[in-house]
Amino acid sequence: MANERFRLHFDILTDSLFLLDMQPLGGYSAHYSRKVIWLNWEFCRLVPIRSIRTAMTRFHGFLALSLTLFMSLPVLAHDGRRFEVQVIENQLWARGYVGGPDDGGGNIRPYFNSLHDHWTNAPGDKQEALANLPAWDVHDTDPLLNHQVSLTLVNSFKWQSPPLMPAPGTVPQLDPLAFDDVVTIQYEGQTIDTNNPGTIILIDNVDPHGHFDLHLDYQIEKKPADEIYVLEWVLDTTAPDVAASRSIFTLLSPDGATPEERLHHASLYTEAWLGVAIPEPGTAGLLALLAGLAGLTRQRRRAI
Repeated sequence: MANERFRLHFDILTDSLFLLDMQPLGGYSAHYSRKVIWLNWEFCRLVPIRSIRTAMTRFHGFLALSLTLFMSLPVLAHDGRRFEVQVIENQLWARGYVGGPDDGGGNIRPYFNSLHDHWTNAPGDKQEALANLPAWDVHDTDPLLNHQVSLTLVNSFKWQSPPLMPAPGTVPQLDPLAFDDVVTIQYEGQTIDTNNPGTIILIDNVDPHGHFDLHLDYQIEKKPADEIYVLEWVLDTTAPDVAASRSIFTLLSPDGATPEERLHHASLYTEAWLGVAIPEPGTAGLLALLAGLAGLTRQRRRAI
């Protein structure tokens, strides 16, 4: 990876950089489909300024930087849809992203706290469906280090027979689940369900190496069709001065052989409708951040 060009995007809300794509200097493209690489301020302080060549490539509400890195970088990436737990302004948030091909909603979602995946129907005549995505990751552990992280199920809904292609402005008809329409959730010996909501300990003690591929197991005694299940969670922690999240929504959509059977477009629409929008950073804020980054690097060099 020594002579390859990376295009990175700086996320003003999370003090993080993420990989947009990679182009070897030979000219052909090797798109990494936004496999996420998180680089915190500590990394920025450690990168010698002489090892980086920067150029502004475009600016559409965010600044993309072309960087040539003469070092190996760890890529924290996984297949499938997942939430990354983040602390922003002393509050927990969940940023959805997709490891693998873009599903049409963006590999890194342009909103927080909402993400869908799909049931997998049991084979044959057995009336059962299972799911274990979206999964959960914690990349930046500093604000939560040595503390517990939990998920509390607070509500559950279903959109029955949504339009295949919801028109802009459509309000999803989210009805509470009936008592006999039960989703069971299990995680490391803990079990709750939509009739008996409660709290799941996601991480008992956050360690400095991060936590990845935390899969809750969802089960329902039917093969859902023409309906989107919506589970509403609150993410919390014992870390002092870090507030619980706003509502976080996990959507579980049907299995199927076609996008229509899987309610693909309706799922993306509902996910975006429930998500919390991310404001685009202004020019002044980005330039101030870049100036701060350069200052941190200069301080590091003087310290050396």
